[in-house]
Amino acid sequence: MTQLLLELEADANLRGTHGSAPLHLAVEKGETEICRLLCRFGADTDIAVDSCKKNSPSTGWTPLFVAAQSKHADIVDLLCELGADVNPQILDGRTPLHVAVQKGSARICGRLLQAQADPNARGLKAGWTPLHIAAHQGHTEIVIFLCDSHADLESASSDGRTPLFMAAQAGHPEAVDLLISMGAAIDTVISIATKAEIALQASLG
Repeated sequence: MTQLLLELEADANLRGTHGSAPLHLAVEKGETEICRLLCRFGADTDIAVDSCKKNSPSTGWTPLFVAAQSKHADIVDLLCELGADVNPQILDGRTPLHVAVQKGSARICGRLLQAQADPNARGLKAGWTPLHIAAHQGHTEIVIFLCDSHADLESASSDGRTPLFMAAQAGHPEAVDLLISMGAAIDTVISIATKAEIALQASLG
């Protein structure tokens, strides 16, 4: 049916009432072959959701964001092969790589990095890089992928926290050991912790 409609020159980029295109919907449902078909008939791999709701969390989401969120690795492969932009940013600054790390999908993270996704892009209000998220969640395999792709071990969030500090704070000893073995500076963690302790003592009088 999809092929028939496209052969009858239906618009492959026609948006629905919520600002999504057919490719967004096919990606969300994990329909790899329909995605391939839509792209063959002119679907824009970088088409972004254009929500009518101001500041909607889905605004700006390209099919690659949807694939990362839904953990459809085969579709991520397809979109990367077709040349989709791997570094678009949504309203809060996140990229598809941020989303893939949040979902804990090492395979998708690896594929995005292979396609030149930026391991040091900053997103969320605190300015977290993908490595901050991986460290905070204890995803050691993803930490390795990111470090192998030259993620900045000393990148500080807007409140001064490094990935190592976040791994320690969240109670992930394996991630802590891994980051130290990769060259993360433990002095930074001690410095941040000391400043926090001083601030706490000051607030207590």
